[in-house]
Amino acid sequence: MESNASLALFRTRSTRAIIADGYRLFTNSFRRLFRASWPVAVLYALAMAFMSSYAITHVIPLIGASQILDPEAAHAELVSTLVMSGITVLLFLVCATLLASCAFSAMRQHAATGDIPRPAHWYGRLDMPVLGRLALVVVCLVVVFGLLGAMLIALCMLAAKTGLTTALVAVGVLTVGCIVLLIPFCYTVYRAMMAPKPSLPFPGYLTGIAHIGTLFVTLLLTGIVTLLLTLIAQLPANILYAANIHSQIGTLGGDEAGMPEGMFWLSFIVFAIAGFIQAYVYLSTFFPLYYAYGSIQKNESERNASRL
Repeated sequence: MESNASLALFRTRSTRAIIADGYRLFTNSFRRLFRASWPVAVLYALAMAFMSSYAITHVIPLIGASQILDPEAAHAELVSTLVMSGITVLLFLVCATLLASCAFSAMRQHAATGDIPRPAHWYGRLDMPVLGRLALVVVCLVVVFGLLGAMLIALCMLAAKTGLTTALVAVGVLTVGCIVLLIPFCYTVYRAMMAPKPSLPFPGYLTGIAHIGTLFVTLLLTGIVTLLLTLIAQLPANILYAANIHSQIGTLGGDEAGMPEGMFWLSFIVFAIAGFIQAYVYLSTFFPLYYAYGSIQKNESERNASRL
């Protein structure tokens, strides 16, 4: 581990230092993080494999088969597939929340002690108080996202009545506006998770707006790194997706299906392996934002002190 001073949370940092120290803390603590989180990472990988395999073996074929099924059968098949798809997505989101709680638990320990301790047991550790706090935050964010999404859809429908060009411009402007409104939550979520007592992810929103430049650049650079690592980790999965889509296109053209009968289990195994790797790519994204939160808190405390 690096010295406590060099990786201390509450320090004023440039965006470059925020990104560098975030990934440095993650890589330096990887063994301890792995020991604490690997059972949850397995659940995340299985949920991701189930969701992705179901999409390949059921959702994609249904798109092609809907053109040859009678309307009543197609509707019944569509409803059952959508319900099952929703279940797989919900299961994946639950496992992603469990995995995120491992990151926040480690960051809370680091904020309090300057170190991420080694778990006592080989089967990891699930911090239930942190998980409960994160569940509250996730529910609040789902409500916010739902309200913004509903408002965006309603405004786009109104804009569509004035013409295609106006609708496209409105969709672009409103989408950018929603993204800008959501960026400050990157700060408020960490503020809620790091607070001594559980709280909602709304206090501090104006502070997040004041530091939206730091948050945006941190998100952008972290997103680029995550995307590149995801493309590498998901390369076999992406090949399977492409092969299935190509097979479905050929089926629509009258060719025989070229995928093996055991495609679900083949896809499941490939996606599970990729998902386990992806779990730690996903975990790494939390640490740069952790230092963005710490830098903002330090800047705000210095600003408040200067006013006294």
